[in-house]
Formats: sequence, C-alpha cells, structure tokens
Amino acid sequence: MKKGNGIALTIAAVFAALGIGIITGGTLVSSDNSTSTTATQTEDVVPDVPVRALANRKVLIIATPAANRETIAQIQKQVTSAAGRLTGFITLTPKFAATENDAELSTLVTNALPKGVELPTDRDQNSGRLTGSILGSLSVQADTPTVDAARSTFMDRLAANGFVTPDSFLGEADCAILVSGGANNSSAPNSEDGVRGITIAKIAEGLAQRKVATVVTGATGAEHVNGPLTAAKTFTTKKLAVVGKADKKSGQANIVLRLVELTKTK
Repeated sequence: MKKGNGIALTIAAVFAALGIGIITGGTLVSSDNSTSTTATQTEDVVPDVPVRALANRKVLIIATPAANRETIAQIQKQVTSAAGRLTGFITLTPKFAATENDAELSTLVTNALPKGVELPTDRDQNSGRLTGSILGSLSVQADTPTVDAARSTFMDRLAANGFVTPDSFLGEADCAILVSGGANNSSAPNSEDGVRGITIAKIAEGLAQRKVATVVTGATGAEHVNGPLTAAKTFTTKKLAVVGKADKKSGQANIVLRLVELTKTK
C-alpha cells in the first residue's frame, strides 16, 4: 500500500471513530443535530492523530497577542506528535493589528522587501496580507545561506519596529498555523475585533496565496465573534482553512488533519 493512501485511510478512520458525527471546518457536525452537551462528551472519544500524518511537513506557527499560550503549546505537541517539524514561530505584538499603525506597517514591509520577492499588485494592499505574502515567499524557498539571511533581515526589521517579538524566527515551511485569541472587546489591549481581526486574518491569506497551507484557528467560540476566524471564512484562497476549538482535543486534531488535506491541494 502506498504511504499516502495509508494516511488517507487513517484520517477516514479518525472521522468514522467519532460515531455520532464528524469534525469539519473546526465545527463538530452531528448527523442527528445533537446538542452541545453531546459535543462536549465527544471530546473524550476523539482519537489521536495518526503518528506520521505530518511527516516531511515543516510548520510555521504565528501567535497573536491574545492567543492562549497553553493552547499554543498543545498545538505544538500535536504537530510534533504527528511527525511535523516546527521551523518557525512568530509572535505578533499588539502594535501589529492596531489600526493606527497600518500605514507604518505597510511602509515598513514595502521598504524591507527581500530581493526576488514580489508583493501583490492588485487593489488589496492590506498590511497583514502584504506581510503574509512576504513570509510565504520566504518560507517556501529552500534553506540556503542567502535565503536564511533574507529571512533574518526581514524578521529583524519587524522586531526592531515593534511588530513582532524579538524571539520570533522564520525558516523553510510548507504549512502554517495562525493561532488567534478571538477577543471581541474593542477596548481590550489585545483586541482582535473588526478591522484588527481582518488585518490578522490577512496574514493567513497572504501565506496561502504563496502556496503555504494555512489554518486559522482560535479557542472555542472564536469563530462566532467578529475576529480573525470570521474574517478568514470570507476568503476564497484554496490553501486556507478555518478551525475552531483550538483549546479542545478535537480542534487540535482537526488542525493537523486540515493541514494534511491542504498540503495535497495544488
């Protein structure tokens, strides 16, 4: 049996084992319209992700300021348990999504454009999309001293101007997970509502348009508020998916399964 078919069959078994429903798009969909109580009980029977599901995949994780650190750690564990390699980790700062800083960020990424990387030329010049486009272009290139230097220089520029934390790093990657907090309180320091949520989600769109399979995720309920997950659902980019319940085992398993699916998409 071919290796790819084995993974596909295992994924099918993951879905079948749920019995009362399947995980799809981050939402538990039951064949009998079961209540949320049933969905909660299902958490106890969600099987583990196949051990080699992400074999040979290199994964970039991007965390928003409001993302729960324990949830991020669990996602990392799920990725490595599935044989995926974490090759990049970027932590956004509150300044990144603040609407008053959009022009500054756009100017920065345009001026810091690495050699050989092109920005989108259409009307959508959202600073998040521009940033994601550059990150995607740098991620899909094979590791070489020149590419490594370009990645480091770009990340250093973002960090020096306060848009990402200094410990953020970027390597070769064909997958990305954008972990959102999903906060919808517009007065909160780490708010991700409205326009701010769109800017964050646009990072994922930029990545996906550069052929980096990308999942936008957040804790339970994040997909129902006016934040990054809601914004990402409106995008039509092929290599992009939205997964809720990142704080639950079912959501974490679904993140990996969606990455497997997206990396098979041309």
